[in-house]
Amino acid sequence: MKNVMHLQKIFSSIKNIFPETFFWIKLPAFCGWCALSLGIATAHGFFPGAADPSWIVYHKVFLATMALLGLTALFSSSRPLRLACFFCLGFLLHERALSEQYTVFSEWEKSLSPVKRCMLSGRVASAPSLIKGKYSFVLAADSLFAPGRPGVLKGKDIICFSMKEPPVCGPIVLAGRYSPPKPCPNPGGFDPYLYSMANNTWGTFFGDSIVRSSPGFSLVSRLSQTVRRSVTTSLASVRNEEYRGILLAAFLNDQGELTSSMKDLFFKAGIYHLLALSGFNIAILAGAVLAFLFFVPLKKEWKILISLAVIWAYLLFIGFIPSLFRSVIMATVVSASFLVQRKNYLLNALGIAGIVWLCLSPLSLFTPSYQLSFAATFGLITLSPLLQKAFPAPPLNPIAKTAVSSIFSLAAVSLASFIATLPVLMYHFNQLYIFGIFANLFCVTLMSISMWAALAGFMFQPLIPVIGALCMRAAEGMVFIMVQGAGLVRFVPWTALQPTLPYLGPYVLYVVFLLGTVLVKKDFRRRYVLIALPCFCMAACLCLLAHGRDRSAQAISFSIKNSFLAAVRWPDHRVWIFGSGPETPSYSAYRRTVLPWLQKTGPGKIDAVIFPDFPGNAVQFLGPLLQNEPVKRILSMDPNCVGDENLRSFLKASPVSMGLLKDHDVLVPTPGCTCHVYSQPKTPTGHWTSFGIRIYNSVVFLSDKTVGRQDSLGSTTITIGPSKPLRFERAISEFHPLFAH
Repeated sequence: MKNVMHLQKIFSSIKNIFPETFFWIKLPAFCGWCALSLGIATAHGFFPGAADPSWIVYHKVFLATMALLGLTALFSSSRPLRLACFFCLGFLLHERALSEQYTVFSEWEKSLSPVKRCMLSGRVASAPSLIKGKYSFVLAADSLFAPGRPGVLKGKDIICFSMKEPPVCGPIVLAGRYSPPKPCPNPGGFDPYLYSMANNTWGTFFGDSIVRSSPGFSLVSRLSQTVRRSVTTSLASVRNEEYRGILLAAFLNDQGELTSSMKDLFFKAGIYHLLALSGFNIAILAGAVLAFLFFVPLKKEWKILISLAVIWAYLLFIGFIPSLFRSVIMATVVSASFLVQRKNYLLNALGIAGIVWLCLSPLSLFTPSYQLSFAATFGLITLSPLLQKAFPAPPLNPIAKTAVSSIFSLAAVSLASFIATLPVLMYHFNQLYIFGIFANLFCVTLMSISMWAALAGFMFQPLIPVIGALCMRAAEGMVFIMVQGAGLVRFVPWTALQPTLPYLGPYVLYVVFLLGTVLVKKDFRRRYVLIALPCFCMAACLCLLAHGRDRSAQAISFSIKNSFLAAVRWPDHRVWIFGSGPETPSYSAYRRTVLPWLQKTGPGKIDAVIFPDFPGNAVQFLGPLLQNEPVKRILSMDPNCVGDENLRSFLKASPVSMGLLKDHDVLVPTPGCTCHVYSQPKTPTGHWTSFGIRIYNSVVFLSDKTVGRQDSLGSTTITIGPSKPLRFERAISEFHPLFAH
């Protein structure tokens, strides 16, 4: 009895300190979204690969069960039952998505995988955009087929590229090459398979020619072509090509005229989201429609319905881009809550948008775009009001107070978005653009004014061309000021940080601290932050120290065509890079392979680079590498490497030593570990070099290309622990098949 009373007392104290927690629990859609996400994550953790096709045999049972779970979750008054139904629904949605992928790609492998050239028929589902001389668009496929072979991928969306412009919303038949989405060949890198499946696109088709096409005669296609021509014609009056490219990207998702320098500037300034179609564009468009309807004598409900019709028409006009579709769903849910005159709980609206999107694409839960979108919205809903109350505007005259309040409000929105998206940016991209906190204060406002002016120009251009041209000049001027302000990032040091934090522990602690700050009672918030912040920082440091004491090692051979690239992370966390081939791997290959692997495996610095053969582009590879990593040694088995004057002069300015390796040399990178060098002399059929890596009681062989072969050996990773020796035969056979003989 005393224990029960003690628990009740603790529960009452928690309720008194964190009252918002119990309010959030009562939000059915928000809690349902959390349970649905947990179910998908659980299924992904237990069954990350493709499900066995036998599951598909009972697809009707699957559909009926999911429908029953969804209806029970929607209409049940029991909160535990509702959450359990959402959890199970998420689990089944994940499994059904994987089973469908397995079945579709199995059919493709059986019928069309040996065929290099095939035909694709379907209907253009998005407005074509010109990128690097090719038109890119989404095709809703009717069939992917080859002569004498059955068709596959019926009803699936495929990203297509064509040299000739396709008809908007019209039927088309393309001839070319189909490429299914493939998983990332190397650990830690970008996963195109997950990205494609999360966005419901089933591969890429490179069209050599358009066999047959006809323009779309539907009302949507005609309106789409008319509006696109009108927008392009109006933007032609923007004299600066770079600024015109920015407006084209913001309105039509056409980044063909965006220069690489402008993209880099927006990246470094932390405002690249202004170029991507997302919630910002929907807010601008809806705000412009409501501002125009302000002078029209209509009821509020009709104005909301008209604005919703406009943003849905914009979605149909552009195409179902995931970020844009999520924003439209969110805007529709929020607006619907106003229409039914219920209390507008934004967290509940966020939950409904999340549930709808996850039901359409459950795998999007693991993509950075989905996480960034919902994390930013969550931050704007929960953190922005707290920051505005924590830093109120000083007492000034009404005009000055209004201006200062607007600046403070923008600062709160920018800071709240940064705080909420910080763990996602660190985990996926290892990048934090600090300058973006300040750049968004003025860039968002200037971009909003520019887009409103451009919208006015679109409307006045066919009616009063002079006013339309003036509006476009105003839009160009706002873009000019924005670009000049963003360009200050070149003169500000420490504008971007590159933290490496692949462990989940600190992120969980960060989220718990953030939720506690939002949920704690207003009277206790200051005390909570002063006590919890150092405690969570200390816990995060202890977590990092625990991972830093990990003495396991790792050997990996990366998958790079026509080149050999391997790495070993020794028990003291130092890393050696082994590279060879006709041309050493380029810096872009290093950035796509070695760097993501380093960032996802914890602490590790590149200590040495070993070239079995001296490549012609060694300086091009080492230049960017030495700028980012504290490399101490460069070793090679080729005497030309040590005697090359260009390489020696290049390394003269850096504290890097050079050395020459010979056959049967033994290197000792750290106590208890050795690296044996083996070299096969050159023969008419080729030669090879291998390295025998001994770590603890395990031996692993890293070898360059197989004799006479010019393709990659594929990516293989072996983790070696101090208490788990690796079998000698397994290490040999996994890393190089020749040694197995």
